[in-house]
Amino acid sequence: MTANDRVLDPAVPVHIGMVVRDVEQSVRFLSSIWGPGTWTTFEYGASGEQVRFGTPFQLKIAGTRMGPLGIELIQPVESPDSVWARYMEKHGEGMHHIAFKVNDLEKTVSGLKERGGKVLAAVSPVPGMNWCYIEVTPGGIILEIMNFDLPF
Repeated sequence: MTANDRVLDPAVPVHIGMVVRDVEQSVRFLSSIWGPGTWTTFEYGASGEQVRFGTPFQLKIAGTRMGPLGIELIQPVESPDSVWARYMEKHGEGMHHIAFKVNDLEKTVSGLKERGGKVLAAVSPVPGMNWCYIEVTPGGIILEIMNFDLPF
């Protein structure tokens, strides 16, 4: 396989997403291990036309940097049918996805689908800002494909 055959550049993951039951408790615990660091916290949700595939959701999110890699903690709030709540119900708390920022989201998603990837969620919170989760097999890894930067 050549670089031109790749769908994603393995050198540029943006963050690792983890699902948690309590964002504040998780931030305190991780800060006790890594040091206090700078965490950005916010609430985020999508509904209606913003959700291109999947279900509406409301989340509490905390994020920080570990060197060049971001860590994103995601707590589903009143979103029992969301991709995060379903994942946590099945697997418990822990790593949920690896995120990649790409220039051409549609082309990347298409390439992953051609290789057997299954879209779990696709959201466009504002025009030009898009992300989706794709589960790839073998391995059952969830990839987040996004075309914007997070605030951490």
